[in-house]
Amino acid sequence: MLKLADSILSNKNKDNEKYAKLNPLYHGLKHALGEYVAIAKKGNWDTIKLTKTKFITGKNFPDVLSLKRRLSATGEFTVKDTNSTFTPELEAAIKDYQSL
Repeated sequence: MLKLADSILSNKNKDNEKYAKLNPLYHGLKHALGEYVAIAKKGNWDTIKLTKTKFITGKNFPDVLSLKRRLSATGEFTVKDTNSTFTPELEAAIKDYQSL
């Protein structure tokens, strides 16, 4: 997946200008892709498992730690927190990420 992203981000990609003309949001998407690729290459970019679990504030869930690490890497979750408790701060960070 990183190879595909790298090829899209490459200046050698001849389709960049064509896509930019077709969609004015293309450069913004390409910029965001570059940020996520840089984060992924640093590591600590765990796969977030799909779950139907309803997270409840104050309760512990095994998947919460992965969410906290991911949102910390992208800058939405700024609290230094390494436990598996679903907190109001994490809920706010998730909503912030979803609003992008």
